[in-house]
Amino acid sequence: MVQKGIHPLLNTLRVVMRNGASFTIQTTLRRSAPYMLQTDTTNNPIYTGESSGLSLEDARTQRVMSRYEGFVVDDQEEAAVDPAAASPSSSSTSTSTSSSGGKSKK
Repeated sequence: MVQKGIHPLLNTLRVVMRNGASFTIQTTLRRSAPYMLQTDTTNNPIYTGESSGLSLEDARTQRVMSRYEGFVVDDQEEAAVDPAAASPSSSSTSTSTSSSGGKSKK
């Protein structure tokens, strides 16, 4: 038996998906307007198997790429500029380890 006065009031809410399909749910939200989904199973790349939608031809992507053009360096570009920096076993780098674990005693 359900006790009166301790349970939240349930309202009916209409949810509208991006493709126009809609369904109703019961929720505690107090909302009279339909809830419009931005992403659902009909347009999410995880469910549809499509690419992410971000392409290098996109205008927004081009603006960001041009703004940070000098900061991002590909591994291939770095190897072409400095071949010694691309190889991890270059002869100019030497590593030394101390037996004290990097801590100095005073």
